[in-house]
Amino acid sequence: MLGFGHQVSVSEQRKQRPFDGFQSAEHRLAGLFVWRFRTQAATPTQSKPAKATSVSPAPGSEVPVLTFVDIQFDQPMAPPADASPYLVDQSDEEKPGMTPRMIPHVEYDAAKRVFRLPLLLPPKAKVKFTLTGFRNADGVPAEPIKLNYQVTREELAAATRAKAEADAKDPQLLALLETVRQKRAQLHSLAERVQTLSLTKDRGVFVRLDSKSAAFQWQHPDRFYGDASEMMMTCAAFRIGSNGRDWWWHCAGGSGKPGLVVCPANHMHKRYVSFCDPFELARRTPAQAAADLGLRLVDLNQGENPASHLLEAWVVDFRFEDFFLMGAAAFADFRAKANDDEGARFGDFFLMGRLTQWRIDAQTCRPVEVKTFYEFGVTRDRFHYDTVNEPLPAAAFAVPRLEGVSPTPPEALDADYTNRFINLRDGSDGILSVRWGKKGPQGVHSSGLN
Repeated sequence: MLGFGHQVSVSEQRKQRPFDGFQSAEHRLAGLFVWRFRTQAATPTQSKPAKATSVSPAPGSEVPVLTFVDIQFDQPMAPPADASPYLVDQSDEEKPGMTPRMIPHVEYDAAKRVFRLPLLLPPKAKVKFTLTGFRNADGVPAEPIKLNYQVTREELAAATRAKAEADAKDPQLLALLETVRQKRAQLHSLAERVQTLSLTKDRGVFVRLDSKSAAFQWQHPDRFYGDASEMMMTCAAFRIGSNGRDWWWHCAGGSGKPGLVVCPANHMHKRYVSFCDPFELARRTPAQAAADLGLRLVDLNQGENPASHLLEAWVVDFRFEDFFLMGAAAFADFRAKANDDEGARFGDFFLMGRLTQWRIDAQTCRPVEVKTFYEFGVTRDRFHYDTVNEPLPAAAFAVPRLEGVSPTPPEALDADYTNRFINLRDGSDGILSVRWGKKGPQGVHSSGLN
């Protein structure tokens, strides 16, 4: 609020949640910090509020689920970094995940005075909402813009889809993906830390910042390790590993007793494992990856220290949980084979949409950062590589020996749950997941992250 004093405390709940807060490279928690500051009241101005001179698509028209709305104003405007627009839903829909939303990746063309806003709209519905938060160059608020649309069942407009298909065939993109694929094929071991920064947005303003990290190790062909303890909300330890003979899962500090489950590798039926493979090129060609993910090459050799390439992809999901369980490639295959019947596609689905951007190191072709824009904010996964292609000790993957905790076999399967699965993904493909569970006709029963 302008003209008032503020006090912000970082990590005030750390006594209750000891993993919360900034940490040094040695994983020592930083001291508590109190930030005191005072804002100034806005300087009065005589400029008139900006008015929208055109809106495309026109209000009342038919639009797809992912719609990009262009709004032109009659005067120079404050860019999104200074005055971020936001959406106020006015529909009667109460089902979570099926209301109009805006993804916070707003673009502004200063020369044309045009904003482009990505909207996620429920299929086969009439929607009405207000776009507000716009300000002119002097900071004067513009009048809110009320819109209404008839949403079709199409995910993208025909022109948007055609452009995406053309972008996926870009020769520079395909050449880069081939280089990434070759570099990934040369990896045989890896130890990395992944830092996740989550920025939560509300009414155009970032209101919360969370910083957490996870650790992963991999040794070709069948040794894996993932530690998501710091990211878990309900337990102090959550780790999954494989020594090549057995998969194991350790959980402690939750509502139950500490557990250590060991499962023979041949009894783990489904393994969704992905390390340092942002476009899942270990299982498909560059052309397939570009087409399946809808990739676009934004920039080559962007920035310095290190120089990197920037790629991005828009995604609309109608089965959020399945995406996380399967990973990007498997989910794309599932969607391609899905029944096109309206009920099958939209009846019980939770609508999600996002823009994912990958920053790839120009020299190593390994991910530097994966940034994802959701309707509720932005996440940034940053990758720190401790060792690459160096032998890792067997102890790093061994079943842990814990005082007072004895290994137990996994739960028996039955007619309701017929397959066990492991989800171990370092987030380089946009999905950071450490999960152990079972699934079958009854659905999915699991524990873990994502």
